Amino acid sequence: MPKILEYVVFALKSLKESSLLKAALLVLNSIIHESKKNFSQYAPELIPLLMEILTNNEVNRDNKLISITNIGEISMKIGDVFIPFLHPVMEILFSAAGLAANKSEDVNKNIIKLIGLK
Repeated sequence: MPKILEYVVFALKSLKESSLLKAALLVLNSIIHESKKNFSQYAPELIPLLMEILTNNEVNRDNKLISITNIGEISMKIGDVFIPFLHPVMEILFSAAGLAANKSEDVNKNIIKLIGLK
């Protein structure tokens, strides 16, 4: 693993340090985009870290969104090698979508009550 990725991996584990985590996620995104090498060798270490970010309640929404972007970029870069990660990643994404839908419904109900439509 290149030295820069070692630093990124270290920073990705800093879940409570929001700024450091965001910097690591953005650097990782640049590395993924610019990588000419076979990125599939790094997926087994990076994807679980990104999934951990998505499931950690202490990580802010912005960092989770960047994590989703990075998972998507990695999947595009490595193609069929991503298949073993597909099911666990999709479970997390479906769960997150369900939570977002529930929150959205609650917000809509509260707005309707607030403006007196019901």
